[in-house]
Amino acid sequence: MIGAGGLGSVVLPQLVGSGVGTAPEGRLGIIDDDVVELSNLHRQHLHTTTDLGRLKVDSAADRLREMDPAVTIVTYPERLTSENALAVLADYDVLVDGSDGFVTRYLAADAATLRGIPLVWGAVLQFDGQVGVAPVGGPGYRDLFPTPPDPGTVLDCATGGVLPAVCGVVGAIMASQVITVITGVGDSLLGRVTTYDARSGRFREVAFERDPFAPIITELIDYDVFCGTAAEVPVALDELTPPDLATLLAAQPLPPVLLIDVREPWEHALAAIEGSTLVPLGQFSEAIADLPR
Repeated sequence: MIGAGGLGSVVLPQLVGSGVGTAPEGRLGIIDDDVVELSNLHRQHLHTTTDLGRLKVDSAADRLREMDPAVTIVTYPERLTSENALAVLADYDVLVDGSDGFVTRYLAADAATLRGIPLVWGAVLQFDGQVGVAPVGGPGYRDLFPTPPDPGTVLDCATGGVLPAVCGVVGAIMASQVITVITGVGDSLLGRVTTYDARSGRFREVAFERDPFAPIITELIDYDVFCGTAAEVPVALDELTPPDLATLLAAQPLPPVLLIDVREPWEHALAAIEGSTLVPLGQFSEAIADLPR
C-alpha cells in the first residue's frame, strides 16, 4: 500500500479485516515517509491526536495489529522512488496506490508493469474520486492518462482539500477491488474506471482500451522531470552524464533542452543524437549569436 493517509486509512483496515496479511506466508506492506499532522486527521482515521508527529506507517501498523495481532505488517518509512520501487515490490503480489500526486502514480504504474503485478489505484480531490485496476497485460494507467497534466493545472489534496466521505467511498471500492484481484471472486475494473461525485451521490463508469501507440515501459525514469515538477536539471550541466541526458530526452513532456553537437560534419554523419544541432567547434564563436535562446 502506497500511502497511509486518507485512502490508506480506509483501505488498510478493510484489507486486514478481510484477512490480508494473515496467511502463513502473507504480508501487508505500507510505504509512506510522512508524519501525522493535525490537519490530516479529518480524513486519515487510522491516526489520532496521540499520534501527532509520529511516522504514519508506525501509527497505522499499531492500529492494524490491534485489529488483528496475527497480521504481518511490514513498514517502509520512506518515499517510493525510482531507486527503491522495484526492490520493495519484489516481495508482493499486488500494488495498491493511494498516493496524492501524478509523480508517484506514474511511478507506481510503471513499477507494477515491470514487476508483472496488478495495480489497484485510487485518487481523490475535493468532492470527486476515481478507482481503477491495471491488470497484468491489460489496459493500464498510461493507456488512460498517456501524459501528465501541466504542472499547476491540477490541485493536490493539501491545496484543494478533500471531503472525508469521498475517501471513505473510494477507499472502500479500492479495498473490494484488491480482494477481487486476490481471490478472483467478482469482476475487477478491467478496462474501466469508476468515478464518484459526492455532490450528487452519482457514480459514472469510463471504459478504455490499450493504446497501441503507448511506449513500452522498460525502465523507471525521473518522474519529476516526466511530470514537469522538477525544479531544475537534476545535476549540474558540467556533470551531466550520458544516462542523465538520456533521462532528460526521454521525459514527456520534453524539458527545454538545446543540445549542440560541436564535432565535425563527418563525425555527425556517422552518429548523432536526434534533435541535436550541428555547430562545429571552429564555427561556434560566430554561430552562437544565432542559436535559439
